[in-house]
Amino acid sequence: MFTATKSFERFRQPKSVQDEKRSVDNAIPKSTAYKNKRSCKVFEEWKQDRVVKSCTLELGVLFTTKDFEEGVQTLDTAITDMSACSLK
Repeated sequence: MFTATKSFERFRQPKSVQDEKRSVDNAIPKSTAYKNKRSCKVFEEWKQDRVVKSCTLELGVLFTTKDFEEGVQTLDTAITDMSACSLK
């Protein structure tokens, strides 16, 4: 028979903020985090060393008129801030 005191034993104690942050940090394997960080670094270095510093759109199969209206951002823009059109 369950009593009022026993019902509290059914549920675990709520997680603290630190426990939640630790769980999120540990959700991504260390090797994956390293590879993602390194690939972003390689891309940023390539972007900085690239000779062409301005993007241009060439109308054709890949780009549409809508892409021309939206415009393309320069290569100085961070990859996380680029629009989908700029990343094509």
